Amino acid sequence: AVLPLEQARQRAVENRPEIRKVGLQIEQAENARRIANSHWIPDLTLLGTYARNFNYQVLPKEILTVGLWLSWEPWDWGRRGHEAHEQKVAADKARQQRQETQEQVVVEVGRRWRGVKDAAARLEAAHLSEEAAKAYLDDLRNKYRDDATLRQNVLEAQARAGEGLGVDLH
Repeated sequence: AVLPLEQARQRAVENRPEIRKVGLQIEQAENARRIANSHWIPDLTLLGTYARNFNYQVLPKEILTVGLWLSWEPWDWGRRGHEAHEQKVAADKARQQRQETQEQVVVEVGRRWRGVKDAAARLEAAHLSEEAAKAYLDDLRNKYRDDATLRQNVLEAQARAGEGLGVDLH
């Protein structure tokens, strides 16, 4: 059974590895863009330690330390913006490549689908031609039995029908 054209196109687009590859490239570029944008956010770290000393009379028995660590680069002279823009451009290129690949797959599937339809039509025509030749041969055989045609016509019809040259005239 031959799939409808739209269903065949959809299945081909879903199953093509090059389209999946481009999809992964898009996802990778989007993640890189998010990472580049996340560099604008300051890093804030909470640190904490606890220590308990045994057998020491001079030092305190328990020591607790808590601290905050802030790391932020407010002036980067446009570096982060350029990185984020480069990643956005890479994602846009990957999307465009995916669209072009999908269009190529759709065209290819359409061409092959039409080829299958044409081959099926030619096969059906050949089958009908064979049936017509067999019917003509049967008609000539009947006429031959009635002495209404020549043996030559029967042999020609038999050759067209593809039955070979062995004629059973009885």
